[in-house]
Amino acid sequence: MATAKKSRSPSGLQARKSQSTRNAILKATLQCFVKYGYHNTTDLKISELSGLSRGAMRHHYPSRKAIIRHAIDYLHERRLNAFKNSLTDLDLHPEDRVQFAIDSYDELNRKPMFMAFSELTIAARRDPELADVLHKKQKSFEKEYMRMGMELFPEWDNKPVAYDVVMHLTRYILEGMANDLNPPDPVIRRLLIEQLEAKIQSLIDQAKDLK
Repeated sequence: MATAKKSRSPSGLQARKSQSTRNAILKATLQCFVKYGYHNTTDLKISELSGLSRGAMRHHYPSRKAIIRHAIDYLHERRLNAFKNSLTDLDLHPEDRVQFAIDSYDELNRKPMFMAFSELTIAARRDPELADVLHKKQKSFEKEYMRMGMELFPEWDNKPVAYDVVMHLTRYILEGMANDLNPPDPVIRRLLIEQLEAKIQSLIDQAKDLK
């Protein structure tokens, strides 16, 4: 009995090729944000980094504005996925949770995708349209950040103020170090992180005493 051969749909292949091209453009755009800055990211530089002609880019994105908007969407999804994946090991000994969470977020903040978002945040201070787009993305990220943190520290479910303080303290310190033009040397950095861990652990202990 003859078996039917599986044929690949030409339209399916073309769709995958188009998606691959779009991803290459968006990745190159994010690389440009980190390498050149938001305002110095041009079609020519994106073209050079992506290996595509400007004509090919325009076929998928008709303007720089369209590329930027889609690059922000792409960046947002990558940041969210990276953050979720960094906290997948939730079956931890309670005493290891603080160090695990801080080290995971610290590592993420030093990755290019988080550096790209920081560059966009700086640029948005003088670009209301960009600020509006980023604000919505950041609110979405913060919502997931807070949700995942609660999964890791469920004992703070009925202590929202203390929980908010800990989560924001962690964010501001780690993101601040990541964005510092003159970051501390590794030894000082480690000491700062250990101080942060100790402070958060003390707040956890205080929360337990209040039960």
